[in-house]
Amino acid sequence: MYILTFEFGLSGLGQTSSLVSAMAAAITQMEGVNPAFVGNNNPGNLVYVGTNQNGQTGVQRGAGGFAAFPTLASGQSALNNQIQAQINSGQDLTDFFNQYAPGGTTNAAGGVQTSAATQNYINFVSGQLGIDPSVSLASVQGSYSGPGSAVTSDSGNGSGSTDDSGDGSSLDLASYLPSSLASIIPGSDTTVSLAGVVLSGSDLFVLGLAAVAVLAVHAIL
Repeated sequence: MYILTFEFGLSGLGQTSSLVSAMAAAITQMEGVNPAFVGNNNPGNLVYVGTNQNGQTGVQRGAGGFAAFPTLASGQSALNNQIQAQINSGQDLTDFFNQYAPGGTTNAAGGVQTSAATQNYINFVSGQLGIDPSVSLASVQGSYSGPGSAVTSDSGNGSGSTDDSGDGSSLDLASYLPSSLASIIPGSDTTVSLAGVVLSGSDLFVLGLAAVAVLAVHAIL
């Protein structure tokens, strides 16, 4: 049960994406079901900020100082809208829970929210979603369909790995040699990129042999 800024953004109201649904489920799980607050119909334990505020009707101060909604569906909708409003503001999970459940504060029920508890909240939801806490939620919302579906990468190619091989083409000259000869060519982990073509150690070895052969023929002629 935590303090938060209870607000709604106009953009996204009434829309529930897979990311919002997953976040709402994780928050509800983290908050837990306190029998003393069940009558609030408030799965996210949103703090009460006033009657008929933020476009909500029928909201009253409930048990523990949390908002009490007339139905569970309206309380769920309020949680979804809160999540979407914070996503719209450009937050990542760290930003989100430092607003939703900030450390060093006293929650509506009178308990103290520590910084460690806030970090635990961030870690839990990050694990449930499969999203790094430093990734902008708005940047992955459109592609999110469950844990592992929102790929984030620093490589710029969206593959989650770096690619230093130009256009990715490669050449295996050893494959053109008879198997009896190719089998004696030493392999190598060293690669060289020439005009976007990746040459391995064995490729360089074959090119060296070819160069020697050309020079020998030239000398004979």
